[in-house]
Amino acid sequence: IPGIRSMTTDGAGSVNNVGDNGGGTQKSACNDEITTQRSVICFMIRSLVIVSSISLLASVANAQVSFKPLGTWTPTDISGDGSIVIGYRTPQPWWGVRWTEATGALPFPSEPQPGIEVWPRAISNDGSVVVGSQHFTLAGQSRAFRWTPGDGMKHMFDFNSGASAVSADGSVVVGLLTPSEGISGWYRWTSNSQIISPTLENANAVSDDGQAVVGGPYRWTAQVGSVPIPPPAGSEGGLYVS
Repeated sequence: IPGIRSMTTDGAGSVNNVGDNGGGTQKSACNDEITTQRSVICFMIRSLVIVSSISLLASVANAQVSFKPLGTWTPTDISGDGSIVIGYRTPQPWWGVRWTEATGALPFPSEPQPGIEVWPRAISNDGSVVVGSQHFTLAGQSRAFRWTPGDGMKHMFDFNSGASAVSADGSVVVGLLTPSEGISGWYRWTSNSQIISPTLENANAVSDDGQAVVGGPYRWTAQVGSVPIPPPAGSEGGLYVS
């Protein structure tokens, strides 16, 4: 009967034909239409992907890399957000430098002074604390310092010393003591206490929270003390052997 769809099955119950009693099958035409639609959709998706990729490559190619010239000086550390850089002017006499994008590179902590050198070594996460060494060339003496905008530069000890690193919040400072008399070694300084130990040749770095100190080659914590850090496998005499 024209207009009435019918189908037959074999003995297993599978469909043998779907069609229109008026003549011709619609299955093949339907499949062809679906296949054509899928091809068009796939073509459109691929075209969009290609166009997007070309646009991305073009933007990368056209992007200009920006370098900030900092002058003739050696940067030593950078704040957490990268907005403040510290270091020292070269060649001698060395003097501190503090850089921001707004001010450029400026003498730190003030204009250079005869007979004095300043070596900023580390900066806190927010840039409000700077530590390092102030060297008095005529006397041949150095002093570890801690600088803040409010207090300026303050010496932490009254004898030969230097500061190497500072915790993230600026409350803990580590470095090396070399007094003419007494104990020489690394130190861990806070406003309330100082820990001095001859175990390390120097304290080179401190964790963000100030609870771990590393140096030559030891790792120190308040809970355990100084523990040697073993050399890498295959090393001899401190030199790595490949």
